[in-house]
Amino acid sequence: MWMRTKVFNRVNQVCEVRVISKIRPPGAGADAESTAQLKNNPEIDAKIDSWIKENPERWNYIQALPRERMARALALNEVNKADRREKLNDVK
Repeated sequence: MWMRTKVFNRVNQVCEVRVISKIRPPGAGADAESTAQLKNNPEIDAKIDSWIKENPERWNYIQALPRERMARALALNEVNKADRREKLNDVK
């Protein structure tokens, strides 16, 4: 379910943001959430497999990273995406 909320960006302009609301169905507790499986998209998997074949040294480097470092790299990717979105919204 999407909810709209107003937030202030870096220059104190009001922006509308879509926020995902996590609503659990009746009877779904923490156990149901912890056993949830991620869905695989065959097209995305094919793109990833292709990239791995083209970049084996980079893939070996990524696989050798500690879990904490990979998590932080993924978080940085999310931060960068949010910054790009914000810059695009500021231009409009």
